[in-house]
Amino acid sequence: MHQPEASAEAPRHLLELEIPALRADQLREFTMESLRARQIGELDLPNAINTVLGYKGGPILAADIGGDSVGVGLVRMLDNKAFASTELLAEVKSTDGVGYLDELARAAQYSRANGLKVGISYAGMTEGSKPVTGANVDIFLRELRSPAYQGDFRVLFPTLAALHNDAPAGLMSGALRAYLMDPQTTNVIYLINGSGLGGAVLADGKLYAIEPGHVAVNTALNPCGQQEPCLLEPGDNFVCIEKVAATKAGVENIWYQKTGQKLTGKQIEDKILDVGATAEERELALRLYGNSSLLAAHTVAGIAQTFGIKLDSPSTIVVAHGGCFKFDDYSKRVMAVLAQHVGVEPRLLRTNSYGNACLEGAAIGAVLELAQDA
Repeated sequence: MHQPEASAEAPRHLLELEIPALRADQLREFTMESLRARQIGELDLPNAINTVLGYKGGPILAADIGGDSVGVGLVRMLDNKAFASTELLAEVKSTDGVGYLDELARAAQYSRANGLKVGISYAGMTEGSKPVTGANVDIFLRELRSPAYQGDFRVLFPTLAALHNDAPAGLMSGALRAYLMDPQTTNVIYLINGSGLGGAVLADGKLYAIEPGHVAVNTALNPCGQQEPCLLEPGDNFVCIEKVAATKAGVENIWYQKTGQKLTGKQIEDKILDVGATAEERELALRLYGNSSLLAAHTVAGIAQTFGIKLDSPSTIVVAHGGCFKFDDYSKRVMAVLAQHVGVEPRLLRTNSYGNACLEGAAIGAVLELAQDA
């Protein structure tokens, strides 16, 4: 791969940074066990496409419940290449899930009044129709566990058809859209980099939930010395990839540690090219996002290695979701690192190119469940 010519000036954006080789010692950290991989179902893309495009049951009310926002929308399945359309009804951004339940209760009332089936995408672990864990949603979980709702989404939404973790939900959306673009598609690596770092995998028709953000990070890929432990499960006292590479848990957190400034990931991105930023701020922003993109590339390669997926195959696609991947230079750098690793640039689909993947995926999950139950 062509490398930018050496310059006496310091790099001013991510694409001027060198493209290093992936570290074998970091790739070895990725295993089925460290990824906490678990098969949650199967997804036959040709059959799923036919089911979704043939669905005549009207709109699905979809909810996307994340670590810093909840969105509610109406998703309509279309019988043509447009595939689906989403009408956003409401969105609430908050801390710790404040206001989530009120908004979802309004959505539940709307679904009952209009006889709508419901699909939910939830950023946390679930058992049946109950959320068990969730990052940054403590208040919401406490309110949902009140006697009125018993901690159960099905009590809140009596017409609930499907509940999925946000990563498998987003994967279903991205995978079906990728298949429509190219029917060779069989393997999908879905990576989220937002408040946390998550993912899912479609390999040989099997759908897996994984926890890539909670794989231990190599010291060499923790240049700012992040010390906050993983703590996904008791005893996880190591520093994980999420705590270094994720927008909120990593980049924003480390920026605050180093500067005392509470900035959003987008504000830190802006420091890279902001002429008003100090040289130190620009350097730190570049270091944080340069390293985050390098870790994202390691994560994709590590997942592919673990599941025996060939990144250089036209049947494989990487579906990228979350705030980091809205940053063009970030996505390009991830792909450039992977291109150096496998010899060609893998296929890439960024979900922000077509809409809300998690809302759409929640609705797809509902349609597929309804078809199975019919």
